Amino acid sequence: MLPQKFPVRWTHGFVHYEVFLVSTLTGRSPVMMNVPPLIMLPGIGTDSRMFAPLKQVIPQLVSPQWIEPYKNESVGEYARRLAKDIDPGQPCYVGGASFGGIVALELAAVLNAKSCFLISSMRSPEGLSWRLRAMKPLTPMIGLLPWCGPVITPVIGVTFGSSARKITQLLVDSDSHFSRWATRATVNWQPSPDVARVRIHQLHGDRDKIFPVRRTSPDRVIEGAGHVLTATHPADTAEFLIQGMKDHYEAGTTTCA
Repeated sequence: MLPQKFPVRWTHGFVHYEVFLVSTLTGRSPVMMNVPPLIMLPGIGTDSRMFAPLKQVIPQLVSPQWIEPYKNESVGEYARRLAKDIDPGQPCYVGGASFGGIVALELAAVLNAKSCFLISSMRSPEGLSWRLRAMKPLTPMIGLLPWCGPVITPVIGVTFGSSARKITQLLVDSDSHFSRWATRATVNWQPSPDVARVRIHQLHGDRDKIFPVRRTSPDRVIEGAGHVLTATHPADTAEFLIQGMKDHYEAGTTTCA
């Protein structure tokens, strides 16, 4: 019988798992079994540091650096190039937060991924708020934001709401070609056909204004939580990731029995 729950203790307000995934599931030492890596991709304007609290309890979590996107490259095309750089050459889990989850879905369709974890992200373009979807015709102007941002940002705020204004201001303040490309790619994302076969685990906050919860189908919803779950709810996020890997392990064990 596999244990129903992971043994835990609290350390500085964060859940610390005394026995990690492999030893909990199998009773064997972690060095006796190859634990699949968990590849996590960050959102726009962030980097691997957003996953630092999670790595404390999920040591096989890795967050690779983004590669430079090509002009007008789609998310699917970008993910296929990224896969060539980060393919671990073995079964793995992939996931991401916000925009990182969108790329992770496309990445999972290319790599030998057991499943994909979406943290404050979306399964399809339908997950975008209506305000961001309404901004789609304006995406060709994103490259002009560093120069005309002070004029455009207030107009977008009045027309499309505070969420769209915040994203626009982020792009104005950023000197990153990547951030502007990622925003354009998100609004224009059309999933590759192979994304449909990806097994998804989705965690969402019920107050997420970027990807409203009512427009998606999460496996778990955190009440009172917004968009940045890895910062505001790291314990819940870690538990969700570990439980998802545990469920996949148990399903594989049952199939092989």
